[in-house]
Amino acid sequence: VMTCSDPDAGTFTIAFDPWGYATGPGENNGPWRVADAGDFAGLQGEGDWWATGGSETLVGEITYDS
Repeated sequence: VMTCSDPDAGTFTIAFDPWGYATGPGENNGPWRVADAGDFAGLQGEGDWWATGGSETLVGEITYDS
C-alpha cells in the first residue's frame, strides 16, 4: 500500500499486489488500484505496475471528479 499524505493537500491510498503475476516486463509485476480516495472524493483509478532494478513503474488511468 502506498499512501500520499500532505497536511496541506490531503491523503489517498494506492494498493498493489506484488506477487504471482507474470504479465509485465519487471522482476515483479501486478495490478494497482485506488484503494481509498481519502480527501479526494471522486478519485478512481487502476492499472499495472512493475519493478525492475530498484525502480517501480505504474501505468494506467486515474480519473478525478471533484
